[in-house]
This record gives sequence, C-alpha cells and structure tokens, in this order.
Amino acid sequence: MADTSPPAGPSDRAGQGRSKRPRSNSSDRPGNRPDANAGKPVERFRCYNCDPAHEFSSQEPVCPKCSADARKPRERQLIVPLVTTHFDPTHPVIRGQGQHVLACTGKRWPPRTSVSGETAVVTCPACRGTAASKLADREQHPPDATEKARSRVDERVSRIGFDGHPDLDPELAAALSAVATGVRECHRLIGSIPHIWSDEAEYRRLAVCVADAATAARTAYQVVDMPLRRAGGPNPMREALKAVRTVCDLAPLDPNGTPGGLSAPPESLHEVGTAVSTS
Repeated sequence: MADTSPPAGPSDRAGQGRSKRPRSNSSDRPGNRPDANAGKPVERFRCYNCDPAHEFSSQEPVCPKCSADARKPRERQLIVPLVTTHFDPTHPVIRGQGQHVLACTGKRWPPRTSVSGETAVVTCPACRGTAASKLADREQHPPDATEKARSRVDERVSRIGFDGHPDLDPELAAALSAVATGVRECHRLIGSIPHIWSDEAEYRRLAVCVADAATAARTAYQVVDMPLRRAGGPNPMREALKAVRTVCDLAPLDPNGTPGGLSAPPESLHEVGTAVSTS
C-alpha cells in the first residue's frame, strides 16, 4: 500500500534524529540541591596519617589537616572512628526519660549511636554547646554551698567602699578608701560565718583578706591621724578602724581547729559585726 502521508517539510526534517532534551528539575540545580550532610550528627575521628595522630570532629571521616578520606578504600585504615556520646535532652513531661533525639541535630538518633542524659559523659562538642545541655549540666552539677554563699556575700558587700573625691585631700582620701576596704572585708568574713565553719580553707582565705586590709588601713590612717586629732570633733573613721582591728584579732590566721571544722566561736564575730555595721 502506498504511503499517502504528506512529505516532510524543512522543519520536520531538521527535527528528525534528535531526541528530546529532558526537562531539568529545579532541585537538581547546584543552588537547590539538598545538603547530603543535613541532619547528620557530628562524629569524632582520629587520623593516623598525621604525625602525631590528630583527632577531629566532622560529619564525614575526612581529616581537615592532611585530607585523608576513610571513604576511599586505600585510606580507610588511616582514619579510625572514635565513640562519640551525644546528649539526649530530658523529656519535658515524663520524669527520668529523654526525648530520644540528639541535642546537636534535634533528630532521632541512628541505630548504634551512643547517647546519654548525663552531661558528664557527653563528648559531642555540638551537644555540649546547646542550651538544653548547659541547663541540664547546671541542674545535675550545681555549685557547692560555699560557692553559692560566696557569690551572695560578694554581691552584698560590693557596694561598700570609697572611690575618692576630687576636692578631698589625697592622703585623707587614701585613708578613707583603705578603712572602707577593711570594713568591706570584715563584712565579707562575718557574712560568710554560716558556711565557713565547715570549710577551714575558705575561712583562712577570708581571714587573710581581713588581716591584709586591716594592715593597709592602719598604715594609711596613721598618716592623717594627727591632723584629725588637731581638728577635733567626732572621728568615725577612727571608730571604724577600731572595729576592723577587733575583727582581725578575733579571726586568727590559724584557727587551731580540726580539719572538719573551726574552733573560733562565731557569736563573738556576730557581735563585732553589729559594731562594724554602725561605724
């Protein structure tokens, strides 16, 4: 049977033998390709190709120093994976359980992944840097009572002092500043009494501060003692210095106490503390 189809035109002949080009997917373009490492946890490796051996953290077993790549068969033995323990944040409702996700990625952990809710054993640096890990670390390992008491007392006594005055005699200003420092250190010691009787090292530290401040205050006051005596009238700085020296006498550097406690009676320091406060 004869072919009755019309002859091909120029444009049809030009298209013969050509295959249609497939449409490109927007996701295949370089700028739109998904990151293959997105959501992949950071692991720790040791590279034995470096001298000395180098430890690094990465999502892929590729040494950042020598570029040894454990994904290549010939370089596989150069990079050894290390066990990385990730942090599993505490469940917000169920006590004693985690959320079954990695703190560093926010995703469920892959099989055979080392995870823990105890921050002391977490080795993943990305996990340790998260807010959830830092909050759990403060809750699991709070500062000791001495450190808490020291922070509270330091904040309270930080307002005690004398910064000087441009119209004041320099020697008088130096004496006022030294005596104010002595009063501050006495308040620091007295304010720490409930916590230092079981911590001899902390007591000795505070007693040394009082002794040094008392010596400096006495030396600075002696320079202005005679002018103040000639001026007459009340001398509150002298009374404050007496209170500082009394606290210093009641707080010996060697308390002669047992290692577990102190023998100096706190009642006497409390009484002197009242005198220091009113000076």
